Amino acid sequence: MKEIKKILVPTDFSENARTAYEYAIDLAEQFNAKIDVVHIYSPIDDGLPLVYPDKVSSLKLKEQLTDFVSKSIENDDDDGYISLRKVKVNAELLFGNVTNTLVDLSKNTYDLIVMGSLGGGSFAEIVFGSVTTKVAQEAHCPVLVIPHNRRYHKVEHLTYACDFKHKSFKHPALVADVAHIFKAKINMLYVQHLGENQEPDKIYIDDMLAVFKTEAPQLSVTAHIVDDDDVFEGINRFTQEYQTDMVVLITKHHSLIQKFLHPSVTKEMAMYTNLPLLVLKEV
Repeated sequence: MKEIKKILVPTDFSENARTAYEYAIDLAEQFNAKIDVVHIYSPIDDGLPLVYPDKVSSLKLKEQLTDFVSKSIENDDDDGYISLRKVKVNAELLFGNVTNTLVDLSKNTYDLIVMGSLGGGSFAEIVFGSVTTKVAQEAHCPVLVIPHNRRYHKVEHLTYACDFKHKSFKHPALVADVAHIFKAKINMLYVQHLGENQEPDKIYIDDMLAVFKTEAPQLSVTAHIVDDDDVFEGINRFTQEYQTDMVVLITKHHSLIQKFLHPSVTKEMAMYTNLPLLVLKEV
């Protein structure tokens, strides 16, 4: 992730998706990026062959999509419209399985997918929350998950949840790229279980800091350890005590697969995080 020039924003027309779209608009303004907004028509599979929406349904969905793209959330500074924003937005209605379609689209030239953390309503919350989690884990480009009602502001502090014993040069390089883009400081965070025999050896912490110093000597990087049996709670507690504008996780982190990126933890983070969550794919 060297730059942000093309952003994909999926929508289910919920307020949470609109919040993510608003965030993406502000992000695109900052980095002079383009946005593709997609609504993926995916009828419930009741055992019958899936059929494309009829002409009337397609027209209604296209109208909804046009309305979604042109109007912003209530009480916005521009009286409910985003027409004054200098961002090129393309909108498209697609048909297919939502998760599979988004993962396939992520193979294109997108630098980032921006999604809402939840859908609208209890059923949509379960469905769209599940989609968000799966896309965050499987997409071929970084995925930024935006919580409900989160408005964009400059990203100055990143919290990178990691394992100090994992000394791959690839991961610090990925995080350093993100920090470069936002010109942000980095807090490395390790959540250890209560009652563990010992804290990670200082040598591991020094090694991680050394990797960052090699990859990006101009960046400000500090290391932190918190004790908590619940990784999600440990991350949240840390971000409440230390200034954080975005949490960063990396997928396929083998030493963390049973910890930070266990499916239940990833789902909890993606669905209920109070901060923007950036999920990077290990290369």
